[in-house]
Amino acid sequence: MASQMMERRPTEAIDLNVATDAPDDTGMSVEDATPAATADNPIGGDKGDGRKTTARKPPRKSAAAKAATAKSAKKATKAPARRARTTKAAAKTPEAAESSATDTKQATETKSRRAPRKTSAKAKSTGKTAKTESAKAASEKGESPGNASSGTRKSKSATTRAAPAKTTSRKKPATRKKKTAAKKPAVDAVPAAGTKHDEVKVEAPAAPAPEKPAPTKTEPAKPEPVAAKPAQPEWAAPKPAKPEPAPAAVAPKAPIPKVDAPPLSPYRALLLRYHRLVLDRADNRLERTTTAVETPLDGLHVIGPNRAQAHGYRPTPRRLVTWVLDGLDVAFEHTTFVDIGSGRGRVLFEAARYPFQNIIGIECTEELHEDASLNLRHWPRAIMRCREVDLVLGDAFETPLPDGDLLIWMFDPFSDRLMTRMAARLAEHARNGRVTLVLIEPQNPMAFRESTAFREVTLKREQRRRIARYSPYPVAVFQAGSDAAAR
Repeated sequence: MASQMMERRPTEAIDLNVATDAPDDTGMSVEDATPAATADNPIGGDKGDGRKTTARKPPRKSAAAKAATAKSAKKATKAPARRARTTKAAAKTPEAAESSATDTKQATETKSRRAPRKTSAKAKSTGKTAKTESAKAASEKGESPGNASSGTRKSKSATTRAAPAKTTSRKKPATRKKKTAAKKPAVDAVPAAGTKHDEVKVEAPAAPAPEKPAPTKTEPAKPEPVAAKPAQPEWAAPKPAKPEPAPAAVAPKAPIPKVDAPPLSPYRALLLRYHRLVLDRADNRLERTTTAVETPLDGLHVIGPNRAQAHGYRPTPRRLVTWVLDGLDVAFEHTTFVDIGSGRGRVLFEAARYPFQNIIGIECTEELHEDASLNLRHWPRAIMRCREVDLVLGDAFETPLPDGDLLIWMFDPFSDRLMTRMAARLAEHARNGRVTLVLIEPQNPMAFRESTAFREVTLKREQRRRIARYSPYPVAVFQAGSDAAAR
């Protein structure tokens, strides 16, 4: 049964693509191991039983195998020259010779420990084919498989003695990294006989310990003379930088000047702020020069001999003017409105909303008078029911008063002494007409209360309540004249 299975298996071709000149590990070549050719066996070789082998033409070597063979031959040629150069360089210094001897010894020991080369795949297949053929021949002769195996062993030994051919496989063999031997201390090492470095026999003498040089005083190095730079022409000389101008000093904002006046209570001060920020804000847009700022007389040009007793300008709340005029029982069509100390003209513009016969403003300060004139020119005529507005620059005691009924408006224009003189002048004018006097924050109302010509009157109930609750300043109203005495 075994013989039939072996007959059915195809005979494998023996790979004879081996190098005949390459010696194997035993030192024998293929020519020495193969029997010589005879008349009966022209090719030579047998299968172990004396039978002739079939002649087959060996396959050609591949290009890769040829290139590998040439490369190995080239390396073998260059090896002696490289060894000679290494030996010559090592002989120059005793330390180098000692290290080279140590490296040579270690290389020899490493080479002796290497395992024999493994047979290639082709060699294994060759041995297997020979064994199969020998078993087949033994079965034909009637011999036992054991005898056939002996012939196979002979052919196998002859095949394996041949140097294995270099196979060209895709996988590159793994390169082993050489371990660099650590340098040992100086030892009298001599390379063993028969090695590659037999010609080098150098004994390394013990190197003496280096002596420390004695410290020497080092002189300071002299500075090298610096060559003088050539003088630059005038056009190449750098221009001096212009000094930056000093920043202009910013003067701090001057505080808003205030007129010397008695302080208001907290509630009245809050009402004044409310009038300025809320109630008067809409009409302030109609002014060319603001009338909401207090202005003392310091630095202003005052006309007349009463400069020392005049007071500064303080604006009157707009709603206060409306409440007072609405609460009076006066015929506006036959009355002239006169504001003594008109300032920038705020009270005049509010009085122009009523149908007065005429409106006159008297101011003794030139700057305030010019501001009032500017505002008057730009004040809208559509809201003025009285367009006969005159601005007079002069002293209040020297300016003549118009004939007829008068409504005099004064907001603390001067001192108490001048207020007494003004009461006497208005009482004299009351003989020819009716005089209505409105005092805002009166400082000396006794001059009018003690006068026989004037009497104090009250406003209408609704306006009187509004003034008492929402006005920052107190208001006093006096009348003089034939009609007032009769009442």
